[in-house]
Amino acid sequence: MNQKDIIKPGQVFHRWTIVALSPNKQGAQILWYCRCQCGTMREVTGCSLLNGTSKSCGCLRRSEEHTSELQSRETISYAVFCL
Repeated sequence: MNQKDIIKPGQVFHRWTIVALSPNKQGAQILWYCRCQCGTMREVTGCSLLNGTSKSCGCLRRSEEHTSELQSRETISYAVFCL
């Protein structure tokens, strides 16, 4: 089945929402205009959307790093408080 038949505007893949088919290609791969939940617009390959290698524009990683950093600080603060 063709990616154009599987992926449709309005569909959501992780944090990406499909906006439209891009006229550009990356080699032989089809590109899609996508909007991330944070508002960033990017062209993403259909393959990356379908296999899950592209989940966001990078905001997901930054969010996870920030959360991990905060959890580490809370653990250290708790350890110091308990001494």
